[in-house]
Amino acid sequence: MSRSVKLFAVAILAIPTALVPAQDLGSLLRGQSLPNKMKAADLGEDMRAVKIVHEKQGGNDFFSGLMNPMMMILGAFGRGSEMSEGAAADPDQAAGLAFFDRMGISWTNGSTIKLYDQDFLVTYSVQFNMAEIMKEKNPPDLSKYDLSLTLINTKHITAITPRTDMTKEEWLKPLGPAKGGSEDRAQTMSNAKQLSLAMIMYSADYDDELPYVQSTKGAFEVAYPYMKSKETTKSLNPSGAKFLLNMAVAGVNLSSIDSPSETVLFYEDKAWPDGTRVVSFIDGHVKRLNPDEWERAKATLSLKLPRQSKPLPATLGSTWDGT
Repeated sequence: MSRSVKLFAVAILAIPTALVPAQDLGSLLRGQSLPNKMKAADLGEDMRAVKIVHEKQGGNDFFSGLMNPMMMILGAFGRGSEMSEGAAADPDQAAGLAFFDRMGISWTNGSTIKLYDQDFLVTYSVQFNMAEIMKEKNPPDLSKYDLSLTLINTKHITAITPRTDMTKEEWLKPLGPAKGGSEDRAQTMSNAKQLSLAMIMYSADYDDELPYVQSTKGAFEVAYPYMKSKETTKSLNPSGAKFLLNMAVAGVNLSSIDSPSETVLFYEDKAWPDGTRVVSFIDGHVKRLNPDEWERAKATLSLKLPRQSKPLPATLGSTWDGT
């Protein structure tokens, strides 16, 4: 049995160190048929997820006691570190909090063993190297971690709370990188900026006239030579939004637009989970607009502006695949 699995109860679960020498569980559990580690997928049907509180933790389970400082290191996953009102809707923070919540979960069927004339609850949980975890940009995928044997002195247990919401099937669902989080939002903003600049550079080559296209894909087609890649035309909005061209400005000379900083050029056709959407403007700046701001900005989608260039073929962009 591996020497890497120590009796974690020594420091964390308040078992007297004088009674438990620093040795591996193999010698302590000689004759016991308890696996040192197991895969989450191999959890028996009788194993249940619980959170365990013991008297040495001031009435809190171990990881709940760490939740406040853990909030301060959510930035370890490349995210904002401060919890704020509405944070539960932030996919980054939600994924981080879900990870920390799972850190405190143990799996047990209620069986106990006796060591040194004391009873210990047999549990399995994930053991972590926090220094390694903090190097990651996203929460680790706990579904791929082994569960390690952890013994808890029943004398010190004050409460065991069943986690009926956490089934084996739920545990095996990977947290994965947060979708629609800060990195996705930043990339979408960057894409909108590059897309707008591509259109502005196009117009600079055509006497300040925007292309008189018949569709957004047509705009992508003509602007493509000015882009870094086709990925520029994509939104990473988890709602499935797409960038659309303000067709009211197609074929319009930039000099005919009175308020370029307020006139939409490209916009997302669906809002993000927090209600905002990424919008670029004729002057090239990009902003995430809240619902009220979008209501005002979308009025520019109906502007009646003079079109000075000739319409491009309606088939332009018909073969655009965006990849």
